Amino acid sequence: MTKSILQIQTLAKTQGVPVSYVSKSTLTHLSCNRPHQGVCLDAGELVLPECEPEDLAQRCLKLSNDSKQLWLLLHNVQDPMNFGAILRSSYYLGVNQVVVPGSNSYMASPVVSKASSGALEVMNLSCLPTDDDSILRLIKAWQSKGGEVVGTASIETTNGSKLQNLRDYRLTRDTLLIVGNEGRGVDSGVLKQCDTLLTIPLPAGHRNEVQSLNVSVATGILIHWLQASREMTLPTCH
Repeated sequence: MTKSILQIQTLAKTQGVPVSYVSKSTLTHLSCNRPHQGVCLDAGELVLPECEPEDLAQRCLKLSNDSKQLWLLLHNVQDPMNFGAILRSSYYLGVNQVVVPGSNSYMASPVVSKASSGALEVMNLSCLPTDDDSILRLIKAWQSKGGEVVGTASIETTNGSKLQNLRDYRLTRDTLLIVGNEGRGVDSGVLKQCDTLLTIPLPAGHRNEVQSLNVSVATGILIHWLQASREMTLPTCH
């Protein structure tokens, strides 16, 4: 028995969780044929709290004191592995809240939990209502409280009027960052309502074989830069 399994066993007994020893094939069945590393937990369903967009914006206003809030909205992110990886990066990099639409997005599941390395259970998560305009309502409410809504797009998917290089952006207000799935990205109707659109710049001499990033990787880059930008100042033009 490995050291990590022994630690899990000890923690389970400390918390009063019954421990059963079963065959590897049983664990494989319980984990729906996904990797389990020798342990599975039978847990109840994790239900994300549903919140009205206006209430979420008001909550942010109450939380925003000396440190400006950074919230993340996942738009049409339907792959559970990407969802879990985004939650892991969000928790590690200090995102204050992750918001999931009530439709066209993946919800909490064992696959998401494992991909998040447990961040699903500890990340501040909220779910919007299922009505079609809940995202636009959140954007409007966020902006009405003085916050900034930042979308993500590529040069090819926008006319460039709001497009800004990630390196040139600084987080100075409560910010709602919106990321979309790898196929469609963020819907054009949502992009139109954003204050700013960010793009991750390509390095000099970029080769054309790979044109895009995995959404979880791109989100990690965006979050890291936004958090780091709090300490940066824009260069002064002379």
